[in-house]
Amino acid sequence: MCNARAHLEEQISRQDLSDSEKFQQYMIYLKYEQSSGDPGRVQLLYERAITDFPVSSDLWLDYTQYLDKTLKVGNVVRDVYSRATKNCPWVGELWVRSLLSLERSRASEEEISTVFEKSLLCAFSTFEEYLDLFLTRIDGLRRRILFSGEVEGVLDYSLIRETFQRASDYLSEQMKNTDGLLRLYAYWAHLEQSMGKDMVSARGVWERLLKISGAMLEAWQSYISMEIELDHINEARSIYKRCYSKRFTGTGSEDICHAWLRFEREYGTLEDFDHSVQKVTPRLEELRLFRSQQESKSLPESADQKEHSVKKTGREKRKSDSNISYEQSPAKRQKHAPQKPKKVHDKEKRQVQNLAEENEGRETKQTVEEQPKKQPIKDAVPGRTKGFTDECTAFLSNINLKATYEDLRRFFSDVGGVSSIRILHDKFTGKSRVVQSDIYTL
Repeated sequence: MCNARAHLEEQISRQDLSDSEKFQQYMIYLKYEQSSGDPGRVQLLYERAITDFPVSSDLWLDYTQYLDKTLKVGNVVRDVYSRATKNCPWVGELWVRSLLSLERSRASEEEISTVFEKSLLCAFSTFEEYLDLFLTRIDGLRRRILFSGEVEGVLDYSLIRETFQRASDYLSEQMKNTDGLLRLYAYWAHLEQSMGKDMVSARGVWERLLKISGAMLEAWQSYISMEIELDHINEARSIYKRCYSKRFTGTGSEDICHAWLRFEREYGTLEDFDHSVQKVTPRLEELRLFRSQQESKSLPESADQKEHSVKKTGREKRKSDSNISYEQSPAKRQKHAPQKPKKVHDKEKRQVQNLAEENEGRETKQTVEEQPKKQPIKDAVPGRTKGFTDECTAFLSNINLKATYEDLRRFFSDVGGVSSIRILHDKFTGKSRVVQSDIYTL
């Protein structure tokens, strides 16, 4: 046995390990001891570990959980929980387990009450931990009153009611409109009806919750469910009459209206059903109009976003389709930046003249091909035609200088195509002037 544990002892005794590494070595050692099945050795190793890590909440939780499942010796477990809550008082789960351990060991009411009062003085990170403590205390009182054969004379339902009242005063404002608070009040109303035998007090608990969290649909539904389970049909109907016109989050307002109609179908008379329909129908219509108004307000924003997206996509498409480097026309450069006059050599003149003749021939050929498709539009002035109309002609600029008729026709093919295209050319150089103006008839 010593040889099997020698390397584990060596690891936890090393001085060059960090705290996290040493903690991991303890966990490995503990798993080995737990697999050996000797609770005494496991407990001793836990004690060695908490000596090195006295404020490790994970270690205390693991230690106490092992004792609750395995050792179950009242005095030993009670002592461990006492030390755990002293070293880590900010962990609500340790206090909850401590109360349950005291109940298992049949501790006195005075001892349990003392531990509970100490727990309420601690600062926990969430209010749910305080709620868990109150519920654990109430659970213990309920079990001891109902099922324990050795009930002390001081234990009665008034102590449970007092604990509920304290929990409500402490948590209502901080846990407003939460499921946790609803669970507390539903438990309270149930015990008032079942243990306290006081239906008036049970309804008073629900009414108090509605004042705090009246905007919660679940609170009204739980109140109605209690009345229906007890076969108090008239009381449930009166609650429906109070809440059907309230506004709840999401589809809660519609849900409560439909729930009232189902309730009257199953429990009410024909007159009751007709009355509910008379009340609910205008309410549902009002809610429908409200929803449609909210949707109509959001539509313009969606349309603007969609239009912006379409424009952006169009710009990106034009940029992606243009695989030719951008060249600025001479007229454009002269407009924005004055330049020194340059001498034109004979060779350059011949090149310009040849290019102009070539473009002129190409333009004449393309014009002949496009002529059957293009019909001139008469202007208001007799004897003059215009190349576009406001209804079917698009004017574009900043097109690449080397773009051809076929390039433009292919670009507009995804929107129905064009009937005719007219590209302006410089009369001296023969180059395209699409940077300055071009007209496309759709």
